[in-house]
Amino acid sequence: MLHFNSVPVSNKKFVFDDFILNMDGSLLRADKKVNIPPKEYAVLVILLEAAGEIVSKNTLLDQVWGDAEVNEESLTRCIYALRRILSEDKEHRYIETLYGQGYRFNRPVVVVSPPAPQPTTHTLAILPFQMQDQIQSESLHYSIVKGLSQYAPFGLSVLPVTITKNCRSVKDILELMDQLRPDYYISGQMIPDGNDNVVQIEIVRVKGYNLLHQESIKLVGKPTRFSLAKQNCESFAQMYPRTSLGHKTG
Repeated sequence: MLHFNSVPVSNKKFVFDDFILNMDGSLLRADKKVNIPPKEYAVLVILLEAAGEIVSKNTLLDQVWGDAEVNEESLTRCIYALRRILSEDKEHRYIETLYGQGYRFNRPVVVVSPPAPQPTTHTLAILPFQMQDQIQSESLHYSIVKGLSQYAPFGLSVLPVTITKNCRSVKDILELMDQLRPDYYISGQMIPDGNDNVVQIEIVRVKGYNLLHQESIKLVGKPTRFSLAKQNCESFAQMYPRTSLGHKTG
């Protein structure tokens, strides 16, 4: 199955003094785990995210307690508990109270974010479709390559038309695959069916030349290259979850 690349859950860390607050709910001090209840953890995250700015009491109550019926006393007790968890004293004032305004974190904080993983890229070659009309075949080839190129942000790299446009014979196909080594290729042909046409499509894994998927699309009436390209691109997009394109082989 093809898995489009998505944004991973944040795993950044807040570092202050000898504390490390992780986004998985854990707090470490000198590499030792410190117990921190959920409410205190949530308040601390909000204060750290504010980067030294004042956070109002209403903001904390809304974001941490939500619709629950609580008053400022609950927040006051939470702040008190949080100060004890951080072993706050006169020399290490972590949380500053600004009467009538709210709270703010009062120590230098470093936010550590690991580099985002690079998306896995799969290279796809679109071969010219076998059609009676050579000009229509070339136009369709260009339109399909253009249409599938929109999936580049999701890790799909499509070879340009200039490289694949003359790849029609078995010899040409084998040479292209040997030289450029794409992960997959898509081929097709359009066969007249009375007043209509049938487009037959194949997706092939280059390594081992394994056929991953076959599909026939019946086109009613005389299709234009734009309607052909649109239907083929939509079909390809629907095929991805049903094939193993998401599993790159070594």
